[in-house]
Amino acid sequence: MGVEGVGTVVLALADDTDATFAALVIRELAPDVEVLARASETEKIRKLYRAGADYVLALATVYGRMAAAAIVGEGDSPTDTQVGVARASAPGLAGETLAESAVRERTGVTVIAVERNGEVIAGITPGFVPDAEDTFVVGTEEGIARFEALKA
Repeated sequence: MGVEGVGTVVLALADDTDATFAALVIRELAPDVEVLARASETEKIRKLYRAGADYVLALATVYGRMAAAAIVGEGDSPTDTQVGVARASAPGLAGETLAESAVRERTGVTVIAVERNGEVIAGITPGFVPDAEDTFVVGTEEGIARFEALKA
């Protein structure tokens, strides 16, 4: 089976070098396929983007944020939390920082990266100001549904 006709490929390989190679091959075979890759090592994130991944999630970062939220009482235990990944827009957030709009408090979603004008911006902070066209969030399944309700 090939990648032709597939909308999204998720690379969740144990080895970041294998994931980088897979991203290169997928990008060559199907340039329009969206590639979401998992990185075991944060140092490999940039290589995965250069190899053609559209989005890269570093497990250490995601798990660390979940653990921090659990420790300070802002969420469930990291092992009990179902994390989902969603691409969504929320034009209603444009012009305010994420902190000012209280995205996490209102939805339970942590914005970890944003796609803007074809470029991925990572390392999103509470001071980040979204544009109406920005996309990409991560959070619990319930939080993603609440985030998508902010579109208006």
